[in-house]
Amino acid sequence: MTTGESKLYVVARRPSGRGGRFGPCGSAAPLPQAASEIETLRAINAHLVRQIAELKQSMAQAQRLADRDGLTGLYNRRKCSICSRMH
Repeated sequence: MTTGESKLYVVARRPSGRGGRFGPCGSAAPLPQAASEIETLRAINAHLVRQIAELKQSMAQAQRLADRDGLTGLYNRRKCSICSRMH
């Protein structure tokens, strides 16, 4: 072991001696456990994607309610003044 290298790095290094490249024996988890972790992360990601979609829909609905009059459905005064400044 050279100066400054950790034991973990030396163990995980490829037998060819090229530093910085990890071989198949240098993986942190056994294959079944890694597959289980990946599946768990995919499920969490899918849940988060659904939550983000729901939040976007809620924000769009809140924006529609803020821009329109509740009784008539027409644009309210604030939205009309914003639109008139744009044109």
